[in-house]
Amino acid sequence: MRKLLLVLFLCSLTSNALAKVEIWKCGPDNSKKIYMKLHTEPAKAYFRSSGQWRDIATSLDGTTKDEDLIVRYSEEQDALYVYKKNIIGHAYDFVAKEIITFDPKDGSSKISVPCKVIE
Repeated sequence: MRKLLLVLFLCSLTSNALAKVEIWKCGPDNSKKIYMKLHTEPAKAYFRSSGQWRDIATSLDGTTKDEDLIVRYSEEQDALYVYKKNIIGHAYDFVAKEIITFDPKDGSSKISVPCKVIE
């Protein structure tokens, strides 16, 4: 019984170690900054608005949720993807620390915004 509990405990540590939460400050040096809070497990993205963290899939007034929005984390690319089918999306690259705007139809990138981790 003790061995089983030890194995379960070690497995829980391993799975929690894979999850990431980072807070980014994004934007060129001379511009207004965007603050993002990114979770890999479960895959979620939040932005800072009026002193509060808001789910990227929820409207600014908090009344509606966009059910068509896809948020997924790619462990292979170490990036969080937020997009709708056939509409421009965003990739949050955990390695390069940048937001990349992309076209989900062909995967081509459009714009990248530099970021830095603040927490």
